[in-house]
Amino acid sequence: MNVVVLVGTDGDAGALGEAARALQSDETRAAVFVGDVTTPEGRAALQEFVEELFPHPHDEPASK
Repeated sequence: MNVVVLVGTDGDAGALGEAARALQSDETRAAVFVGDVTTPEGRAALQEFVEELFPHPHDEPASK
């Protein structure tokens, strides 16, 4: 599985969405993060976004 996260600003959101849709396939998951990753807070938000979208298998709850 390929994973792509496109990052940009509010002004880029439309184009990033189009690019993400073009990249999406059975073998590729694509997502868009709109935010300022030049700040520690922005980078932390990006990391949280990625972890929520694409959790590591060992982080997922065990099935009952």
